[in-house]
Amino acid sequence: MIIDLSGVAYMDTAVVGHLFRIVEGIALLGCKAVLTGIRAEIANTMIEMGITITEKVTTKGTLQQALEDYGL
Repeated sequence: MIIDLSGVAYMDTAVVGHLFRIVEGIALLGCKAVLTGIRAEIANTMIEMGITITEKVTTKGTLQQALEDYGL
């Protein structure tokens, strides 16, 4: 599942927490999540919350990069 965050300017800690619960649910179903377009502010929020995404999520700079990687 590709989740594009490029249009998201701000996410509070509650929203970031919900997002990663969704990612964990996707992983339980045997799928992998791809996050694209993460802005610096959102990355800072994730770091402050202690969320590590390297094991559960693939990240790409842009939606276009993710689509190209998956042949779409």
